[in-house]
Amino acid sequence: MKDRKMLEVWTLVNVLHLAAASMFFHEPSSVPIKPEINTTNTDFGFSLAYSSTFGGLLVGAPTEDDVGKLYSCNLEAAFSQKQVDCKDLFIEVDEPEYENNRCPDQRFHLGASIAATSDYIYTCAPLWTTNITSSSEEIRDVFGTCFVYKRDGPTRYQGTLERYLDKKDFIDGFCGDNDEWFLCLPALITGGTGWTTLADKTNGLLLTVKTSLQGDFLYTPLLDPLGETKSFAATQRNRVFLSSRWNIGYAVTAGKFFSDVTEYAFSMESKNMEGEIAFLKYNSKRKVLSLKIKDRKEVTLVNKAIGAMFGSALSAKDLDMDGLDELLVGAPALSEDECYECGALHIYLGGDQATINDRKRQRTILGTSNFGRFGSAIVANDVDGDNKPEIVVSAPYDNEGKGAIYILAGHEVYDVLMKVQDHKTILLSDLKLTQKIQKKEHTNLGFSLQFVDDIDSNGCKELVAGSPSTGTAVFFKCVQKITVTLSSSLIGEQIVKEQDEQFVVNVCARVQLPEYPLEITACKYRSFQHYRRSGSDHSRFNIYKIYYMYRLSRDMPICENVTVLLEDKEPGDYKFVSQAEIKNDYLMRPNNSEFNSSWVLGGPNSKLVTSIDVPRHCKGDDCIPNLSMELLWSGSKNYTVGSSANETVTINVRNDGNASYDSCVWVKVSGAALNRGDCEDYNGGYKCYLDRPMRRETKCTINLLLNMTTVTNIEKELQVEVKLYEICNQKLITTDSISVPYTLNSGDISLSGYAHRMNITDKQIRDSNIVYDDHEYVIQNSGFMTWKKVEMEIKMNKLEYLKSFTISTMDFGECARIEDVFYIVHRCVLDIMPNSTQIITGTAKINAGELKKYLVKQKLLTNSTSTLYLDNRLPPLNTLVNNEIPIVKEITLGSNKLLISLIALLVALILLAIITFILYKYGFFKRKQKKNLLIAKESVRRQSILQMEVDDDSPFDDPRPVTTNDNVGLVEDKPT
Repeated sequence: MKDRKMLEVWTLVNVLHLAAASMFFHEPSSVPIKPEINTTNTDFGFSLAYSSTFGGLLVGAPTEDDVGKLYSCNLEAAFSQKQVDCKDLFIEVDEPEYENNRCPDQRFHLGASIAATSDYIYTCAPLWTTNITSSSEEIRDVFGTCFVYKRDGPTRYQGTLERYLDKKDFIDGFCGDNDEWFLCLPALITGGTGWTTLADKTNGLLLTVKTSLQGDFLYTPLLDPLGETKSFAATQRNRVFLSSRWNIGYAVTAGKFFSDVTEYAFSMESKNMEGEIAFLKYNSKRKVLSLKIKDRKEVTLVNKAIGAMFGSALSAKDLDMDGLDELLVGAPALSEDECYECGALHIYLGGDQATINDRKRQRTILGTSNFGRFGSAIVANDVDGDNKPEIVVSAPYDNEGKGAIYILAGHEVYDVLMKVQDHKTILLSDLKLTQKIQKKEHTNLGFSLQFVDDIDSNGCKELVAGSPSTGTAVFFKCVQKITVTLSSSLIGEQIVKEQDEQFVVNVCARVQLPEYPLEITACKYRSFQHYRRSGSDHSRFNIYKIYYMYRLSRDMPICENVTVLLEDKEPGDYKFVSQAEIKNDYLMRPNNSEFNSSWVLGGPNSKLVTSIDVPRHCKGDDCIPNLSMELLWSGSKNYTVGSSANETVTINVRNDGNASYDSCVWVKVSGAALNRGDCEDYNGGYKCYLDRPMRRETKCTINLLLNMTTVTNIEKELQVEVKLYEICNQKLITTDSISVPYTLNSGDISLSGYAHRMNITDKQIRDSNIVYDDHEYVIQNSGFMTWKKVEMEIKMNKLEYLKSFTISTMDFGECARIEDVFYIVHRCVLDIMPNSTQIITGTAKINAGELKKYLVKQKLLTNSTSTLYLDNRLPPLNTLVNNEIPIVKEITLGSNKLLISLIALLVALILLAIITFILYKYGFFKRKQKKNLLIAKESVRRQSILQMEVDDDSPFDDPRPVTTNDNVGLVEDKPT
């Protein structure tokens, strides 16, 4: 298992390398930045700027002390002290015209935006409020103003409002045909100027943005910030364009988006809350700022996501190394796939302005933290020195408001997003080399971001992040990265001979050191290991490790010759592996606040692992392989199809010469299905590689498993052709083949027939009804073999009473009727599957009215024959189906009088029994009723006697009626 252990070591090295590659700033050694005088009511860190020659780090606190403040911070203290204290740059904002009693709680937000050059600081108070009067009206509103802070102090700039105030005494006189007529428009003056500023050295412009009401861009020469200020909205077309949007210029950036000319991108919001980006260009000859136009239409980017805050942060950087800047657009309130206000970073590739809205030019990175607002602030700079800028994006509300900063590795962004040729959207978590920075004590971290100069001269810029909710900013120290490239080569002959006892490998480390830091204290460790397969056992390794440690030196290659001693004379392939690791334990410790500017890590382009293959071979004629082949068949000489489920063709290849490294056999099989195993399809057959290498006096066996259940009666024989190649498909050594004839055995097939029993009645004969006589033919296959296209013939004599004779095969075959004079003949083509039972039904349609002369002893005799032709090599199978159909008399009620009499008698008996039962229930047969009957009977008898006595006299003697009182005897005796 030594090979597995070695794999684990390499995996650990890769993890360490990944962790080093994703570290750009040393988070444990970060330093807080605060105002020199501690205050609790401040949003220090709201805005950031930097000037290396004037003021250092500049931090805005726009809500502090109502007016707002601007601070200057010396960042050199971050490398010697635990905290950087910042000084207040006092700027007097109040004006005589301002009446505090009218707006007592108004905050001016001084420091809401900051721009810095080498000569001055430019900051604005966009909510600065004053009261102005003219000949016609008094205006009390928010106007905003800006200040130029030089070494001798602050001075108000000459913006639109200031120019209006300078001319207010004679304003009525110049509001007509005058170059400055636009100053008479109150909407151009009021509404908060200075929420956004930009100092552009390329075009020499200082931009000041008025974001609300009538939006405007005020531009001033960068070298003369107190000079003439022009208004972009002075042109009617520009004013109409801006008036149809909101939040004009909330973010502005400069870049070479379409050509080598620097232009400006600014954000805005349509009336339906869709985000937009438009572009400005500056004509240096005419000194005019205008909209970027294409085909008489403004060039804009439109994002359909409602309320996503698209464009609230903008930046520009060349990410794909084509000379044009990509536009980086933040959309921190974007919600997608149930991730609410997770935010996004949109990247628009630089190129032709006509296709800027083409989705192929858009890349998107989606935030993954609910309400984190990823994309609130964006800056980009090459931190690790690989010429691919890192992108720093903040999510100031990540983790329930703690905030987070994400440093996206430039080379990973390039590989994952810039190389692709189409639109691509990924999750932030898909980027594996991203450094995430969070500080528990600094909430809303990353509300503002600013790269600053390389303060400690270690070759990379530092980063500052604002945390206005805690009134601080945080300084992060960058870690320089170097590129280490390992290479190795075999010294001397490039093939080690079997007689050699050792070989030597030269390993060199090429270290590309940046200009800074001047001193590098990290150490580089190297380990060398080689292994080879021992004999024919491919799972055993001999591993040797040697460790070296070097102190890195500038412009000095590190090379070492490593000697490997060989223990035997066996040929084989050796692999020599060398790996390097830049050790700097202090940097990798998570809670170590110590930082040394001389510490370095391996850069993303470093190659810290290298390997070479070292072959070991023989000499002279002994270096020629000597291959032979033997072909074996596991079955009988004449194979009976279906006698077994599988058979094997064995290929035995033996090498009695030197090892072969690329030998194979080519196999072609017909007549049976081959389970190819490790063989691959090639040129109408299969290519099977032999052992690599196949060493001297070894044998390689290839077993080809044949599935014999797929062989049918169609195949006549098995053919196997094998070719042996010393060099696969190039140097043929020998050819061999096997031919095995197939024999058939019908013992597993049986054919039987059955007739369905039935009767025909004399009524059916009298009525000439149609009756059906079914014959079934059963084919049983109890073997492995499939019989294909087997013919079966079924016939029945043609007779007068036979209207038709049809065949049903249940979809496992097809039948067709064959014309014949004496018989109705059907010929079927069947496939008989292994271990199956198939039933064919023949149905004779008989006219019963035509049967009389065909009856034998009141029976109809029918028969059919079936013949199964399995193969022309086998005798056919036959079966005869006979059916005796008796003729029976049908018994009906109308033709049987005896039956009617019996039924009537039965009904009478049933009725008598019912009446008797009813009489019994009502006591008719009890003694009391019997006694009354006897009395009645005696009375009748007496009357009869009296009548007889009367009759003895003449009936004409007394014509009066005779009466009697004998009725008294009918009265029932009362019990005593």
